[in-house]
Amino acid sequence: PNIPVIIGGDFNGNASTQGTEREFAALYAKTGLRDVCELMATSQRTTFQYFDDKGQELAMQLDYLFIEPGEHLNYEFTEGGVLNFMDYR
Repeated sequence: PNIPVIIGGDFNGNASTQGTEREFAALYAKTGLRDVCELMATSQRTTFQYFDDKGQELAMQLDYLFIEPGEHLNYEFTEGGVLNFMDYR
């Protein structure tokens, strides 16, 4: 049956199509799932920032939302991205 598949979460690694870490290779090889950020073609993908031992800020996407594009999903991305968290305490 045409049942939409949506998977999201904190994957703790690079699960994008660019530089995919090997534990995520099967995600693309065995499924039709696509990262929503890639489908939106957004440049804002950072969901995790940290500083290395030299004080260099590093930004990564660790949180993903994967969907299976197809006729059973009726969607059109008009805009979107990652909302940056600001701690205003």
